[in-house]
Amino acid sequence: MSSPRDYVEKAVSLGRNKTTVAVYRASLLKNRDRSTLFNMKVLVEKIEALYRGMCEDYRRGRLPKPDLNNLAPYLEAGISFDHEATEMQAVKDYEGMYRDALARLHAGRAIPADKRLWRAADIVRAEKLLATAEVPIKAATVSRSKASSGGSRAKPAQKKRVAGRR
Repeated sequence: MSSPRDYVEKAVSLGRNKTTVAVYRASLLKNRDRSTLFNMKVLVEKIEALYRGMCEDYRRGRLPKPDLNNLAPYLEAGISFDHEATEMQAVKDYEGMYRDALARLHAGRAIPADKRLWRAADIVRAEKLLATAEVPIKAATVSRSKASSGGSRAKPAQKKRVAGRR
């Protein structure tokens, strides 16, 4: 299936054809003992190995240090997409879509490079596009007026102060 529409058409077709669904179900049941998808022993072994590795890292003092830079621009870029109107799994260049949103934000307020999605090369690319007025502005975004008038996007919850705590 190459598009969300193909997926929907296939789902509707299966919903109307119980015989085909029964054939698929029988095939899955017949082959599940040989499929890695249903191999719980391997899944459990791999998850347990991950947990053992995390425990060992903790014992040795090797705690993860997340890159918390640029959280606000990432949030702003993420909520700018109309996730209800766009099938995100069908987006071919998902990271590129976010980089374009970050480039639009960068045009209004410089965003420093980080170790995740927004790197120095992305800044150079965004600034070249800005210089030639080719910053991609066509995207599934919520307009500022809709967002500020209490449209479909809620503002992120703010932390409440608890009496006696800072």
